[in-house]
Amino acid sequence: MGWQDKMTAAASKLGAAASKNQDKIERGIDKVAKVADDKTGSRYSEQIRKGGEGLRSGLSKLTESGGKDDKPR
Repeated sequence: MGWQDKMTAAASKLGAAASKNQDKIERGIDKVAKVADDKTGSRYSEQIRKGGEGLRSGLSKLTESGGKDDKPR
């Protein structure tokens, strides 16, 4: 088993785990965003919001694909 096979297997496991725990991960993203916003005195609210959206988008892609790479090699 080469390193690419190992990485593909790890990505599959990660996708499966993320699918099972998507709601917990999203709650964690919300908590981290709130703490960051509080610690910065809401000076960076827009950037924090965009970062949270990016994390949610990545999580969504990961759970939809089950961790599989959709790009042909």
